[in-house]
Parts: sequence; structure tokens; C-alpha cells
Amino acid sequence: MANRVIGEASFDLGGKKYTLCFNNDALVQLEDQLDRGIVAITSEVQLWTKEPERIRLKWIRALLWAGLRKHHPNMSIEDAGELIEQSDATTVLNAVGDAMQKAFGSSAEAKSDRPTNGASSTGTGTGSSQTSLVSDTPLKASGPLPQDSLDLFSMPTTRG
Repeated sequence: MANRVIGEASFDLGGKKYTLCFNNDALVQLEDQLDRGIVAITSEVQLWTKEPERIRLKWIRALLWAGLRKHHPNMSIEDAGELIEQSDATTVLNAVGDAMQKAFGSSAEAKSDRPTNGASSTGTGTGSSQTSLVSDTPLKASGPLPQDSLDLFSMPTTRG
């Protein structure tokens, strides 16, 4: 079962269950793979819901691969690409978005987790605030992505 507290989400593909987890190790590997820091990565991913033309297949594959590493350590980045080819973009993007949302939380969750008695459980004092790396709008492929963007994942490939 996926653990929401540590940013896990699962999806089924071809009768097999895959569990994504964006723990510290996954994020470090993602940074290495994309040669960007985590803040730059999450900022870019947030833009995808408003600007789907920014979506890059390399990034989706890297996000999927990094998220799978904890529970599927033998999964190569090429294997992650194969999973994308076997699925539809909606399944993959929803699972990645769900796991990232759970890993980073949202500003709404951060606000609800704050103590109500005026005491601060985190930060440096009463003036500190909690922020989120992921927007309150979850990354979901079923909404703002045009269908032709989704078709990229189901294009036939030739193997030589």
C-alpha cells in the first residue's frame, strides 16, 4: 500500500502494481538526471497545467524513473520509458502528480497542519511561514492537456 506521509502513490499497468515514492534519494537522482535543482524542477512541473506545451517527454520519463527507484530499484530509465509506451499519459502523469503532491504537500495542507493555539511547530518564530514546492493544483493529465499531447505516448515505435 502506498504511504501518503512519505509521498507515495501507486498505479497499475498490465496487471502489475507500481509504487512511486519521491523520497530524498529519488529527488537527488532526479536532480542529477535533469541537471537542475529541485526547486527549478518543481517550478517547471507546476507550469505544465497552465502551459502544456512546456511538457517534455524526457522530464516525464525522468520523473517516473526517479519515483519508481525505491520500490523498483532495478528499473532503468529506459524501462521507465517502456512503461510510458505501455500506458497512457494520463495514468503516468496522474500517478507522478499524486506522488509529488503527497511528497511536497500543498500550501492548503501546510495551513491546515499549523497549530491553532498560536504556537509554531516549525520555523523560527511567530513570523515564519510554511511554503510548498508544489502548487495546490495537482498535476492531472485528464484536464488541461490537449489530446494530441497525450497521443505522443501511444505512438507506435519501430525497433531495429
